Amino acid sequence: MSDLSSSYFRVDSDKKPASCSCAHSENYYKCRISLLEKQKHTLEKELQRFAKNEDYQSLANDYLNKFRDLKNIMDRKIDACPDCKMKEQHMQQYKAERNELKVDRQRLEKLLANLAGERNDLAQNLQKKEFENTKLVERNQSLETQDEEQMIALRDANDDLEEHIQMLERCRKEKNDAESKLSDYIIKNDSVKCQCEIAQLQKNLKRQKQRSDQQIYNLAMNLKEKENELQQGTQRFNELNEKLKEMERQGKDISLRDKNELLEEQKNNRKLVKDNESLKEKIFEIENNHAEEKKQRIDIESKMQHQISNLKIQTSRADKKVTHSEKELEQMKSKFNEQKSLFNSRGSQLEREIKELKLELDEMRKSTDNQCYSSGGGRSDTEKENISLRNELREALKNIEKIRQEYSDLSEKYETGMISTKRTIESLEREKDSLEQEKANFRAKLDQIQSDVNRCKNEQVHQQDSSHGTIENLLQQNRKLDNDRELLRGKIFSLGNEKIKLENL
Repeated sequence: MSDLSSSYFRVDSDKKPASCSCAHSENYYKCRISLLEKQKHTLEKELQRFAKNEDYQSLANDYLNKFRDLKNIMDRKIDACPDCKMKEQHMQQYKAERNELKVDRQRLEKLLANLAGERNDLAQNLQKKEFENTKLVERNQSLETQDEEQMIALRDANDDLEEHIQMLERCRKEKNDAESKLSDYIIKNDSVKCQCEIAQLQKNLKRQKQRSDQQIYNLAMNLKEKENELQQGTQRFNELNEKLKEMERQGKDISLRDKNELLEEQKNNRKLVKDNESLKEKIFEIENNHAEEKKQRIDIESKMQHQISNLKIQTSRADKKVTHSEKELEQMKSKFNEQKSLFNSRGSQLEREIKELKLELDEMRKSTDNQCYSSGGGRSDTEKENISLRNELREALKNIEKIRQEYSDLSEKYETGMISTKRTIESLEREKDSLEQEKANFRAKLDQIQSDVNRCKNEQVHQQDSSHGTIENLLQQNRKLDNDRELLRGKIFSLGNEKIKLENL
């Protein structure tokens, strides 16, 4: 940048004019003036170009220094020609150029000041933008944290749902032992008692609701009556104001009728004050009644929650008994399967032994027959052997019959056991289905009770809000009545003063 500026202001200070003739000096200074004008235009362009740059102040100072150097050089050039007749003209031209340069300098300083102001404005805007960006970053961080918290809450909710689903699946898979330890009568009696208590609580809640609705209706009617009285009082007050204005215009005395009306207004105001006090007392009574009803409802809710907790404990105990009975059933089934496998193995062994004995008997018969036909002289020996074999056969047959009897007994026992176990399994499944149905009904009743309790709470909150709204309206009306009463007192006092003034006149 400094090289460019020096190139614009480069003047050959070592060169001197060739001669002191006027024509030569005039042409020389014209050339110099044109060169200065060109440099002036180039300087303006450079200033416009460098106005956007941050180093414009230093450049402006450099340009001013160059202007001073140019001035000094021009002075020296002019002083180098003392005999020139056109010196005064050149001096005038130089002064004019100097004035123009001063004007240009002032304009440049103004431009620099404007640029500095714009720079400050830009810096302030940048600070504002940075502050907004920091706010946006903080907001994004807070939103990210909220998103993370919501994701964590959703994960926890999903985990809770999975746990509840697992618990439901366990409850669905649970069975109940028919012979064991669940007493249907106790559960039925407890459920009947709970139903009766729930019905009684619902009746009490309905009665309390009807009472509160009736009290609210009575309050609304009283409010309407008091509003009508207030409207009448305001109408009377407006009429009195109109009469007072007429009296002020006409300058007449206050008649006895106006006095009577004022006295009646005072009496009405006193009545309104008494009515307001009675309304306040009623409001306090209603608030106390609401507080008592709230306490009663809280007690009822606590009782209901206690009953619900007891019922949950009973259901958990029943679930534990169900799991225990299911384990026992599985053990019985495993034992039954083991006995069945033992019976099947024993029966197969007995059948094999019977077949083997039959085969041995057939072989022994064949051998005895062959021996009888082969040897006729040895009949006595064979007969003895036959007798012994027959005895052995009889004993074997008896053993076979015993084995068959045992097999038949075992098969009968197996069939009776199968039938009894099937019956017990069917009865257990029926009881399980009935208990699951009762459990579902009980849960539905619990959900209904919970919904009724929530509905009662919402109705209570709504009633409290409505009662608070009515109480606030009553208090506002009382404030208006007090203000109107004070205004009437002021008017009465002013009328009395005017009456005294008129009497004095």
